[in-house]
Amino acid sequence: MGNFNLIDPKREFMVVEHNHLNNTSLDIENAVNKTLSLQKIVGKRKIVCCLEGDLVQIGRKGEIVLTHRTHIPLLRIRYNQLKRRGIAADFDEFLRKLNSYMKKSSKRVILCLELKNITSKNTIKEVIRKLKEYRIKDVYFDSFIGKKLEIVEKNNQEQKTNYLKSFHLIMNLNDHKITFRVKKDYDILTVPKIFSFGRLSEPVIYGSVTTKEQLHELAKDKKVYGAYVRFSERNLLKLFWNSIWVKSREYP
Repeated sequence: MGNFNLIDPKREFMVVEHNHLNNTSLDIENAVNKTLSLQKIVGKRKIVCCLEGDLVQIGRKGEIVLTHRTHIPLLRIRYNQLKRRGIAADFDEFLRKLNSYMKKSSKRVILCLELKNITSKNTIKEVIRKLKEYRIKDVYFDSFIGKKLEIVEKNNQEQKTNYLKSFHLIMNLNDHKITFRVKKDYDILTVPKIFSFGRLSEPVIYGSVTTKEQLHELAKDKKVYGAYVRFSERNLLKLFWNSIWVKSREYP
């Protein structure tokens, strides 16, 4: 386990806005302000906004995009359909939008980029190169798949960067971790709240937090670094299943 140093857990708490980057018309300023409005619920720790999205590419070597896609390669015709529906975005367009936001706003935003089964080695390499080019440092990569995080670490070494890694568990029973593959080299754990049984002894971000009461209680624990806020979504089993397997016809 590494050191997740994007926030100071003694005084800050990260609120992760799920799927926000997978949005053609994302307004970063509005998204940040909406997240910061939860401060009274979180309590004493200062909210740091984190916008999350899924990093994939068109086909196997095509342009890099943001949309929820896990196992089935994304064809351009399908990407165009998703983009017209507002649930897919071009990564380069997003970087330009973020760069513009950072120049005019002092409100900090962290990016969480989830790596899917179809996310290629070259996509990870190019994304890290582009983030470095834009001097965007407040980013971490998240994945259920340990080898994807190994690719991030390899590129960190080759490109002299230090992007952090979150290993996404299927569930935990206290410190017993249920995963797709054992992964030791990570900076923090993420686990769906519904499938977390008992307390982890290491820093964690909780996924699928669906009530304000849950959020308030989690923010009291300094070992909880953040939470994915999904107040409008109630079918937790469907939420979790969709995060690890989404068929084309089921999206979103």
